[in-house]
Amino acid sequence: MTQNHLESGVSLVEMFQYFQRLYGDRNHRGLPKLLHRVAFMDIGVNDLEEALRKKDGSEENFRHLEVAMARVVSRVFCVADFLQQDFVTPMARKYPMKECAYCHRNPCRCQERRNSANMIPEAHPLQLEWSLGIWCGHSDVLYGERNRQKGVDHCLGRLYHEVAELMGPALELELYEVELIPEDVIHEMLFEIADVLMWTAAVANLEGVELENVVIRRYGLGCWNCHQLPCVCPDQFNTRPVHWSSVQRKHPDHLK
Repeated sequence: MTQNHLESGVSLVEMFQYFQRLYGDRNHRGLPKLLHRVAFMDIGVNDLEEALRKKDGSEENFRHLEVAMARVVSRVFCVADFLQQDFVTPMARKYPMKECAYCHRNPCRCQERRNSANMIPEAHPLQLEWSLGIWCGHSDVLYGERNRQKGVDHCLGRLYHEVAELMGPALELELYEVELIPEDVIHEMLFEIADVLMWTAAVANLEGVELENVVIRRYGLGCWNCHQLPCVCPDQFNTRPVHWSSVQRKHPDHLK
C-alpha cells in the first residue's frame, strides 16, 4: 500500500489506517458522535438488505450488491475510528486461527443455544497481518457450512443483531451525555465491531462477493465521489436509503 493507494493483500490493520486518512477528518466533522456513526452504519446495512432483495441475477444488480457490501465495510471503519483503538486484535481473539471460540471445533459445530465465547488471551501475531480477503476465507472455513445451511437471511439477521449491540451503548452514552466512554464499554464495543465485520464477510461469502476486491475497487484510489485522498466532500452526509433500481439511471456516479 502506498500513501495514496489501497492495494490487494494489505493487512486489515493497514486498510483501516487508509480509511482513517481517507475519511477521518470528514467523519469527525460530519458525524461527531458515536450514535451518529452507528446509525450511519445501520443505514448501510439496510441498504445492503435492499440490494439483496432487489437481486435478480443481472450483472447490474450484482454491481449494486458489491457497492452495498463495500459501503458497510467503510462504515464499520467509521465506527471503529471513533473509538480510536485497535479492533483487529479483539477480532483475532474472538475468531482464532484454529477453531471456533464457542464450540472449539473447526469447522464450527455450535448448537442453537451456545455458551459464551472462550476467547484466547492473546491474538496470534499472524492474524494481525491478515488481509480482509483472508479474514473472509477464515470466516468461510469456520462458519461457511453452517451459514450455507441457514441461508443469507439468517446471516443478515445476525448482522442487524450485531449493529443493535453497538446501538445500545451508543444511545445510552447520548441519553446520559457521557463525554468519556468507559474503558469496559470500549472493550465490549471493539468485539462487537469485529462481529459486524465478520457477519458482513459471511454475507459476502454466501453471495459470491469478493469483499476485499470490491472495497479496493470503490475506495482504493480515494473517495468514490470526489476522487481525493483525504476526502474533500461537504460534511453533510446523505442518510436517505438507496433505491438501487434507480441508481444507475439517476446517479451513475454512485457505482464508481
